[in-house]
Amino acid sequence: MEARDDAGKARQAKYCRVNRDGEPYANAKVCGLFPEVRQFCYNIGASAGQTFGRHPALDGALVHTEVAYGPLCFHTHDRAGYRAHSGRNIPEEAVRNNTI
Repeated sequence: MEARDDAGKARQAKYCRVNRDGEPYANAKVCGLFPEVRQFCYNIGASAGQTFGRHPALDGALVHTEVAYGPLCFHTHDRAGYRAHSGRNIPEEAVRNNTI
């Protein structure tokens, strides 16, 4: 059981958001730009759709409408994504996704 817990902690450390210095935040959420995380989320949605998609109670449901605010992430792929979108580096003033 302990080895399983260590593997889970290693995955959490790999995929959590990091600050500008590359250190994980104390209460870190997952970084959604990892291809593996995106595929995992897609698979969950596809599985739920296949399982419950024809259920009449879900005809009018909105699924996954929450936007979780938290600290910005500064992995190499996060910085590259911002640069590709804006042509600039992430501003120094940017700390949370709702601060600028």
